[in-house]
Amino acid sequence: MRTLTTLSLTVFVLVAGCNYNTTNTLACPEPTALDGGATPQTDAQAQTDTKVDSGSDSGTDAPKCPVLVPGDMFKVANFTMKYIVSQEGKAMYFPFPFSTPSDDDGVFHSWRDSDLGLTTVSQDCFDWMAVSNHYPAGVNLRSGSFIVKRPLSDQLYAVLPNNTLAKIPTEIAAALYAPAYSDGVNDSPVVIPDYLWPNFVNRGPDVIDAHVHPGMIFIISGDTAIYYAPDGTVREVTDTGFTANHFQRRFVRQVALSATQGMSFGEPIDGLVPSIADPTQGG
Repeated sequence: MRTLTTLSLTVFVLVAGCNYNTTNTLACPEPTALDGGATPQTDAQAQTDTKVDSGSDSGTDAPKCPVLVPGDMFKVANFTMKYIVSQEGKAMYFPFPFSTPSDDDGVFHSWRDSDLGLTTVSQDCFDWMAVSNHYPAGVNLRSGSFIVKRPLSDQLYAVLPNNTLAKIPTEIAAALYAPAYSDGVNDSPVVIPDYLWPNFVNRGPDVIDAHVHPGMIFIISGDTAIYYAPDGTVREVTDTGFTANHFQRRFVRQVALSATQGMSFGEPIDGLVPSIADPTQGG
């Protein structure tokens, strides 16, 4: 049997032919470097090898389950609650029941506008999967989708990438999240239950003026192009990029030109950007 190990940046193959000598010690040939004709493992292959982590320590065989890798979304047969495989290979939940002003499945639908593409797994498969033992254990609303608050507080927060919240004054929230160009969405703040609040594991700088914040998708008054602000820069989103990253027109905000003042413009988004489209946001 061949065993593949990685030492620093050199890959070695331990060839067959190991034998026990007279002192009952296992003796093997020296490892040889993998020849140049081999194809390095790609990130996608590495993800496939990781697959879903098991929550069982019993050593029992796993049930026959679909192959799921980080980023795959699924639901359990006969149930409506949805999950995604985290970067650790664990089951991460989309909170349910949990509603936004216009949607009873608001967290999931802030990331996807339909249920297409979900894999259905059996109850046995689901019971075998491990869940996260740290936050974020569940998926948060997509950045730029809604203004949020806690149940017993009037403090408003903007949702930023990477499971991040930033305080935002009411007047700034009203200026940036006006429903113009949206799909008639009710922009009242979304109340995040206390038990879900810890899933927002990071805090960003307060939004203190009407400049677009990271995670917003928007148009500029007098312009028809759609832009996204990933990290303090502004990038135009092509039709291909819009579809590939599952953006939704109901979350495209209309802002004044002054909202981008002092920000640099980067390369257009013309395809899938995993860091933007991934609901786990690295969780």
